[in-house]
Amino acid sequence: MNYAEMIDRALKGRSVTSVAKEWGLQQRTLDRYVKGQSIPDVPTIRKIAREAGISGDEALEIIEMQEYEHKARNFKLQMGFA
Repeated sequence: MNYAEMIDRALKGRSVTSVAKEWGLQQRTLDRYVKGQSIPDVPTIRKIAREAGISGDEALEIIEMQEYEHKARNFKLQMGFA
């Protein structure tokens, strides 16, 4: 499972707005997590894992991979503009 699949599973077909309210997050914050623009904090990772039906360890591994890919993309972009 990758990051996008984990988030999709956690949303369970619900809107970002409704899930953000349920989880006590700002809609914009959850939207950025969904789009892969930022990485959730640990309490939110736990909520995502619980909602997605996976272990916290599995969720952390997925988040780590997402963060690595995000940093690699940003590095490539920076190198292209250097």
